[in-house]
Amino acid sequence: MAKKKKYLHDIVYDNFKRDIKEHTIEIIKDDDVYKHISFGEPGTRCMRVEILTSPDHLFYYGDMGSYCFTRNKYMLGFFANDRGINPHYWMEKIVASSEPPMELSQKEIEKNVLEEVESYVESYHDSLSKKKRGLLTKTIFDDVMDSVSFNGDSDYWLSRAISDVMDYSNSEYPELTFEDFYEYGCKEYTTRYLWCCFALNHVANYYFKNIYKEEV
Repeated sequence: MAKKKKYLHDIVYDNFKRDIKEHTIEIIKDDDVYKHISFGEPGTRCMRVEILTSPDHLFYYGDMGSYCFTRNKYMLGFFANDRGINPHYWMEKIVASSEPPMELSQKEIEKNVLEEVESYVESYHDSLSKKKRGLLTKTIFDDVMDSVSFNGDSDYWLSRAISDVMDYSNSEYPELTFEDFYEYGCKEYTTRYLWCCFALNHVANYYFKNIYKEEV
């Protein structure tokens, strides 16, 4: 049986669970909306998280990044739920951070190129059989990617790769262009940001189940 593919979300969650095995939660201050919660392994600052709240703001800082969120008066409850993390919605509430929550990704570049090629084949070669459309899609996708240089995984090199995609042209497929490819974004969440989301959710759930004693 083939192994089930693990997505970035699942990989980071597995790492998070391993990283916090010895962590404990300390409530340093709990005065209505003013809270200070420390989450870490006793005796070390490694992977430690500090969470502070005030009206309309939650401040998160630690080894994996620092963020300031704003959404409502009681911010800790914003991150508490048993359904897990919501990185996209939470990201919209960031007003300051030590680093971007998303980064350019080779995987996202390749995915977006494939989607564009599939759309082109469906639009301009719809008379072909499904099998031939699939073969043509692979041929064109490989041709596009052969013109792209992935010399590193930094934003600089991935931006260069996006420029290579935008410069692609082939007289056999004149209608296929990538002039607006940069608008696709081609980004995914950083592993550090996802780790922070899991920590926020974990601490918030603990607080409301064990301290405040409220269902989340």
